[in-house]
Amino acid sequence: MTTIGKGADLMEVLKKKMRQAKEDTERLKDENEEISRKLHIEIQRREAVSVRWGVFLSPDYINVCLYHASHSFGASQLDKKSIRSIL
Repeated sequence: MTTIGKGADLMEVLKKKMRQAKEDTERLKDENEEISRKLHIEIQRREAVSVRWGVFLSPDYINVCLYHASHSFGASQLDKKSIRSIL
């Protein structure tokens, strides 16, 4: 194979890698936007609950409540997801 042929092959490999990197970047950007959207929805939901209950329920407060509830009732009897949905 000539030097020109090897150079062309190298260029094709580099182009392929650049396309792949661009696709990965776009995929990660889309994932980031989706996570940001879900986070924004969760923040709004928690703010609505806070207004309804008249207190600010921070994630730390909720975790402490879950910890104490799970140790009081036993983890087998307590579904943490259902408690989180109530809060």
